[in-house]
Amino acid sequence: MVKRIFSLTAALTIATAVAAGTGPSAAADVFPDRHGFMAQATTAGLDATQAEWLQLEVERYLATTGGRQIAPNKIDVRGGAEVRIALPGETSPREFGSSSGTAKIPSCDGGTAYGHFCAYSGTFGSGSQIDMYKCGTYRIPWSGRGSWGNNQTEGTVALFLDNWGLPIDSSRAPSNNHFYDWTPVHDVINC
Repeated sequence: MVKRIFSLTAALTIATAVAAGTGPSAAADVFPDRHGFMAQATTAGLDATQAEWLQLEVERYLATTGGRQIAPNKIDVRGGAEVRIALPGETSPREFGSSSGTAKIPSCDGGTAYGHFCAYSGTFGSGSQIDMYKCGTYRIPWSGRGSWGNNQTEGTVALFLDNWGLPIDSSRAPSNNHFYDWTPVHDVINC
């Protein structure tokens, strides 16, 4: 059983847009900035295939986590978290900068910055990341082995919730886990 399949409504919207057009670029009706972000990615050195893969991955994450795309590999989730997507074979996401041209300093690279909870799709802080910097409930869009770092205010407790919204694990700051199974986790309340 696949744990997380992005929402049926979003999947049908994307599939309908693509099927009605001449290929993947028809999804531009659903994601109007997709060509601009793909152009930024190719300008930064990705080839067309990598840029298309990255954009489709961003769209898949958007359907799961919500939010809005702010760079070729970044999603702002309600102004309280940022999803950063790594390319296949790369240990962490590239820094493309934001759509406004100003690049944020990553808070989840090389350790978790103070005041942040970072979830990673890979072990030992590798792979795609979710940087949670404001208190909220955030969807975890992957399953399998990954990791997390909790460097919020000392004593702050993060809760890991299952598909029914029930706590199945917790983390008191500061702490981390370099080899964590995300499979049963649906959401994280970071504080």
